[in-house]
Amino acid sequence: MLLPNMKIRLPGLEHEIALDHAKANLCFVSHAHSDHTAAVRARKNVFATGETLHLAGAKNAHPIPKGISLLPAGHMLGASQLHAQLDGSTLTYTGDFKLSQSFTCAGAKVKECDTLVMESTYGDPKMRFPAREEILSQMENWVRKNNSQSSLIFGAYTIGKAQEITKFLNDSCGITPIVSSRIDDVCKKYESLGVRLSRVRSGSAESAEMLRDPFVAIMPMNSVNFSLAHSLSEAYNMNVLTAAATGWALNAQLPLDRAFPLSDHADFSEILQYIDAANPKKIVCALGRGEEMAAHLQKLGYNAIADSQIGEQIAMQATLA
Repeated sequence: MLLPNMKIRLPGLEHEIALDHAKANLCFVSHAHSDHTAAVRARKNVFATGETLHLAGAKNAHPIPKGISLLPAGHMLGASQLHAQLDGSTLTYTGDFKLSQSFTCAGAKVKECDTLVMESTYGDPKMRFPAREEILSQMENWVRKNNSQSSLIFGAYTIGKAQEITKFLNDSCGITPIVSSRIDDVCKKYESLGVRLSRVRSGSAESAEMLRDPFVAIMPMNSVNFSLAHSLSEAYNMNVLTAAATGWALNAQLPLDRAFPLSDHADFSEILQYIDAANPKKIVCALGRGEEMAAHLQKLGYNAIADSQIGEQIAMQATLA
């Protein structure tokens, strides 16, 4: 049974299960991004894929409960969806997902279900990305065109996107980037899970040597902007350009020289593709713009509500029973 506040209850299970938060004794963690790992930090009993448990540093791993299976989500290494057998029905919680394959993980797997609880990060019809191959080609061309004369700094989230950009630079451009120490620590975990990433840790003797000529680096997203480029340009007496790969580049002005709309989330087209493949009777829009996405889906003829409306619907059903 789907409960208010993003929880489910399984037949025969004493405890409720929290979906990507810490407000229950047993919690599902869909992936290792910090906005989904509150239960790990609170030292609650958690279940997830082995990769997510390792990347998130989980200490209180719990076996996956009977009646639940985990499906690939495609968002980042180890990201998973929860598919549950309830009382006579099935439910899938997508967490953050993406259907297309990335450099470090396979795309999401879709399974038919009665109730689909899905993310709504890009749940707006205006959010439709160009083809992934087209974006990657633009990124490769930009790197090759500029790196001979300028140093390039990519801003990326420390876990997930930084490793994607590292792998892109390795495989598509033949470049070994300098990465921040925090990003390098995560790269080491990725390598322990079988993902090879060629990079040089900032502050090392090798990185100091690389800084003499135009280089490519990856730094935490919140530190990369025009001010950083100006400081580095003066410090190393060379031109410095900044870039990022994020879905928000589609329609937002970012303080960077170049932004590419490469996302690890599904765009609106992939959301519709997932819904049609899962064929649910009801859709619950969560993790972002739930009410906005539900309204768009309702106009398209889907039975959709926002996660904030679950309590109201349960109360209405009880009244009518």
